[in-house]
Amino acid sequence: MSHLTLLLLACTDSSSSVGGETGADCPATAWYADADGDGFGAGEAATACVAPPYHVTIDGDCDDQDPGVFPGAEELCNGDDDDCDGHVDPPDLLPPITCYRDADVDGWGIDDMTFTACACPDGYALQPGDCDDDDPEAFPGAEELWYDGVDQDCLGGDDFDADGDAWPRGDDCDDGDPSIHPDAEEVCGNGIDDDCDGLPGACGIDRTWDVVDPRLEILSMNPDARALPLGTVADVDGDGQPELALGWYTRNDQGCGPGETFVDVYVTSMAATGTESAGARSLARLAAPVDCRTGSFDVSALPGADANHDLDGDGHVDMVVSVNNWIAPPRTTVPSRLYFASGPLEGDVDLGDSAYLEDQDNAFFVASRPWITSPDDDGEHTILIPNYHESSSTIIHFATVETLTGEQRLEDAPALTWTSDWVSGLADGSVADVDGDGLSDLLLVNYGHSATIRFAAVYLGPFHADRAMEDTDGELWSTDDTSAELYTNAVACPTSAGDSRLFVFTLWEDSETSEAATAGSVAWDWVDGFQDLGDSALRILGEEGVYPIVDTCMGDMDADGEPELVMGIEYVDTSGVEDASIPIVALASMPEPGAWSWQDLARGEIHAPTDRAWGKYDPTPPLVTDLDFTGDGVDDFVMGLYIQPAGHEPEETGSHRTLMFTGSRSGL
Repeated sequence: MSHLTLLLLACTDSSSSVGGETGADCPATAWYADADGDGFGAGEAATACVAPPYHVTIDGDCDDQDPGVFPGAEELCNGDDDDCDGHVDPPDLLPPITCYRDADVDGWGIDDMTFTACACPDGYALQPGDCDDDDPEAFPGAEELWYDGVDQDCLGGDDFDADGDAWPRGDDCDDGDPSIHPDAEEVCGNGIDDDCDGLPGACGIDRTWDVVDPRLEILSMNPDARALPLGTVADVDGDGQPELALGWYTRNDQGCGPGETFVDVYVTSMAATGTESAGARSLARLAAPVDCRTGSFDVSALPGADANHDLDGDGHVDMVVSVNNWIAPPRTTVPSRLYFASGPLEGDVDLGDSAYLEDQDNAFFVASRPWITSPDDDGEHTILIPNYHESSSTIIHFATVETLTGEQRLEDAPALTWTSDWVSGLADGSVADVDGDGLSDLLLVNYGHSATIRFAAVYLGPFHADRAMEDTDGELWSTDDTSAELYTNAVACPTSAGDSRLFVFTLWEDSETSEAATAGSVAWDWVDGFQDLGDSALRILGEEGVYPIVDTCMGDMDADGEPELVMGIEYVDTSGVEDASIPIVALASMPEPGAWSWQDLARGEIHAPTDRAWGKYDPTPPLVTDLDFTGDGVDDFVMGLYIQPAGHEPEETGSHRTLMFTGSRSGL
């Protein structure tokens, strides 16, 4: 019999007493087992006069094995019903905690599997944001292993964006620097491709230079001599860079006699800096006999894109030099001549000993520079030689090396002939591939205020047979609607379509408004046949007394992949100019069709000061822009500068010079 049974029996026996009381005096009491000793019992009640061991009179303990769990106890956030009210960690009594499913147990859960409690069980985490709950190595803050295809740190696709600039590798040219990306602002001159356009530090040509700030300045020998660029020559000295044909001659008031040498053509290396005399960097000096009473000369060489410059096929660079004399025979013993200087071009060369062409009966023979085509479809070059006849006609001979060397007579060479009313002025032009077929074409303008008919014409190459003036392949005319007073400065500019936009400078007036003549460079897109000046595609307008003249459009001087328009700015009169300097050259991108002010287009300008004793600055063509003289991969800009001193006051460094501004990815 158990101890508890004996006690119960004792309590019911009238003859028994417990605690000093008789059975008749013993009250019956319900007792509850309290195994954890927290004062609250559990289970069925036991009735007795005296409390059995480990029993209490209060029941309601919901966990009699935990002394911290009983009715009225402090509810703790522990997953237990501490106060035995039937609610385990009720969220309405405690600060709620969101638990996130954490299948990979990396301490980070996923956002779409949650519940609210005051404690999270195993398999749940307090932190959301896991981007891969099956990979314990991927969670916010994990070390990113770049470009492995896994987003370890859960920053959202940044596996290919190491610098966090929102541009992935492939678009970002430097994924280790957040300041470098396609939307960044390009910093001029820092040598860094900030905007990832492939042009480190490219800030274009948007700035102003002064004529006193070139990289290289070549001066004439005395105030009245010329030192001007005449054309380009291929690599003569084998350094991989092209050379410049530089002309120098003495004016007719220097006291020379007939036959004395005062015309020199220097083949000059341009990869230099500072200020030098005309012959300081000469690789070859070509001296021509002249009559000092004349003052006109010219030189022609192949385009810079043709690296051969070898006309006679002997493996050496050649040159064609024209020396013009407006004095007609027999009053001179040295008429206008066209010389063929066969390479190698080195040292002193007496052009009088070279092969040449002349016309004793025609003072206008080769009165302007000849043109030389790139190799024709037969692989040979054609020399286009203008030959004027008292302004009554113009013949442009299609000569070859055989013509220059006397193996073929000039009059036997095929020619283009302009006659009568078409030519009351002289012809000006240029050679370029107008229609994009790879052959050189001829763009001519009939210029002069005395011309009765003004027009521009294109004759497509090759030039192997006679042409009449009407055998044009394209024409631009002045009509009654738009009357031009002048056509000059013909330039063909290549387009991305492979053909050309053709520029001429003109003065015109609109017959409908009868406004004063407007000056500007007019362009029309190449098409076969007739076009009217009034329907031109593009006009770059000047202002009163200021003429913007497109001189060239072949060079890319800021390495942006597009050639620049180079405009010489001609001033009729600068006496009223109050500014400290005036722009004499403006550089611009090719504009969209329409009418534009040259000031609105100009991205870069070269200025000349007006506070000196100068009356006129003239950027003398040719302006060379399509050659890299310095070898840095960017085209450079070479110009001649004619300075007319006010009052004809001499200046110690000469009034004619050649300037080179170095192109670069950070501007000239």
